[in-house]
Amino acid sequence: MDLATRLSKRQGRRQDIEAAVGLIVIVVVLLGGAVLPGFLAQHASTVPVPAHREARR
Repeated sequence: MDLATRLSKRQGRRQDIEAAVGLIVIVVVLLGGAVLPGFLAQHASTVPVPAHREARR
């Protein structure tokens, strides 16, 4: 295997890893954007939830 072939394989693997990491970051951002508002709204709610009242007693 000559040097050019090894370098091209290494670069190809690096691009694959970068693409996978980029995809994971996008999925995490989308899930965070979908889930975080629900958590914030649940904790900021002024309506008492029966389970919360029982937990406070």
